[in-house]
Amino acid sequence: MRARKEQTKPRTLIKAVPLIVVLIIVAFITNKIITDGLPQQFSILLESPMDDYGVVEKFDENSAREARQAFAGFWHCREASSRNTLVGKKRLELKKNGTIWMEKKYTQKLPSGKLFDVSHIIHGVLVPFGNPKEDTSAVVCDVLIIRQNLVTEEDTCYGESNTSDLWKIKKEPSGLLINGSRYIDYGEASLDTFFQEGIINTIDNFSIEACLLDVDEYTFLHNAVVADMKTIERSTMSEKEIRDMASRYYYPVLRGAVDGYGMPVSSIPDSIDFSFSVNASGEVVDPEIVTLGIRNLFKKSFVSEIESWRFPHRTKEDDSVRVTMTFTY
Repeated sequence: MRARKEQTKPRTLIKAVPLIVVLIIVAFITNKIITDGLPQQFSILLESPMDDYGVVEKFDENSAREARQAFAGFWHCREASSRNTLVGKKRLELKKNGTIWMEKKYTQKLPSGKLFDVSHIIHGVLVPFGNPKEDTSAVVCDVLIIRQNLVTEEDTCYGESNTSDLWKIKKEPSGLLINGSRYIDYGEASLDTFFQEGIINTIDNFSIEACLLDVDEYTFLHNAVVADMKTIERSTMSEKEIRDMASRYYYPVLRGAVDGYGMPVSSIPDSIDFSFSVNASGEVVDPEIVTLGIRNLFKKSFVSEIESWRFPHRTKEDDSVRVTMTFTY
């Protein structure tokens, strides 16, 4: 009897080992979530951008059809940064059946004075979903993107296909308000004259290569500014001069980059205080977010963005310059 009891002890311990391992893994994952937040793919699933609109009730087919017909037409929009270093011209054709053709052309004025253009072409379908609580005169729509291309003077690639986006559209006397951008009625037009010549045809060009993962128009704009900065030399630069260059050339692109993180608007801070140093080579070092309470997932993406900035090489300075800034979303 005693021998049997002595034999069961190691067996009990062996059976307990998997349970101990599972508990350790659970504890590790729990601590990771508390520290860093959920991984982005799970965070997005559990915290859908649709939650930002608080849709009251989903449209039936008749209501969805009426919304598509009310929004149909040719629309155009022009937006510019506060110092006109980045100008966006958007042209949108919405058909009554929900078909979308869209061209977003951005012109970036570079620090050297040169201009850089990138166009984002989208072909998709508009699916009206319902009215948001905060504004029942608006309509939240799911935009199913069939295919999208990015076009520059030197490069053309196709972006992620069969994906989706959310638009909040409000019909006003002056036009359409789409995600905060005001579109004006263009009047009667055709695809040949409404869009840049030949640019819509790039959608049907299946010989072009895929864009790199997570690349969008703001990636091209950002890279163009960085490349241009590397060609510029200054004898010295003060904190104010660096801050001014960042506000002028990087801030307009930064908002688009933040939108590209794929996070619900409710999880993005209204403003962010941050600081960084710029060494004599123009590289950003030691970026830091000063604002407290920002989710680690957002913090890592934002810091990585700041770290990729470049400024002119300084020929008469060796010391780094510390810069403090505030970004308002």
